[in-house]
Amino acid sequence: MSPNLGSHYADRFRASFWNRLKKNDYYNDAAHVFGRIPLKRQGADLYSQDIQSKFHFIFDPSDFTCWQTRRAIESVFYFHPNAKVFVHVSSNELDLGAFSIFMESGYDLEARKFEYGEKETSSNNMVKVCGILQSFGGVFLSKQTYLRGELSDTLDSGYVLKKDGSVAMMVAARGDVILESALSSNDVSFRASQPNAKEWDVSTLTADETNNCMGDVNWVLPSSDVVAVTVDAHSLQEHKILMDSECYGLLEKNCIYCDELHWEY
Repeated sequence: MSPNLGSHYADRFRASFWNRLKKNDYYNDAAHVFGRIPLKRQGADLYSQDIQSKFHFIFDPSDFTCWQTRRAIESVFYFHPNAKVFVHVSSNELDLGAFSIFMESGYDLEARKFEYGEKETSSNNMVKVCGILQSFGGVFLSKQTYLRGELSDTLDSGYVLKKDGSVAMMVAARGDVILESALSSNDVSFRASQPNAKEWDVSTLTADETNNCMGDVNWVLPSSDVVAVTVDAHSLQEHKILMDSECYGLLEKNCIYCDELHWEY
């Protein structure tokens, strides 16, 4: 039987309601005392066999309270509710802070500690990302990259870089040859040929394009086949998202914890 999407829909409502309710200490304490948390998701056993099931992010401690990075994780669980999401943290402390809401809501999120190398200047350094996918496989997303829909498990291996050379998105199976090719290539994007693989495209927006994405309701992405969009982090922090804009549909419409809004009419 195909998954009952209504169960995932109900799970999102319950998760958002809990995120609101837990702000009251009385209800928060009572829910934990009586074993209501973590929530038992209705769609927890409704697996789709043909979509990606493993995702990775790299965060600094300062990202733990940032709504933009949490929205990136939400975009994964919105389209892949039963996926495993690894948060790789460059800190001795693995306290997830605001990200604990995902585990309390019944989603599968795990924190893992890693150390920066001496020559690494970015948390999305190619060497670090390749090392993660070498060990686990799956999909790596930067903290400013947001999904637009389900990702097939037959996606072609490859990667796309941001303008600064850091990784926006990378797809690879554990031990995939893409890892060696990525380290020896200077291309902005790369695809490894595989039988029955599917092409994928990621839009990496400049600051001006991100501003248009946020504030111009007539602006549209250059391609309708884009599977994910990487936005400019500074623009996202400086401006509000206008309702019915492309960024509204990307960040705010496809969210789980919709009691916290970051857009305006």
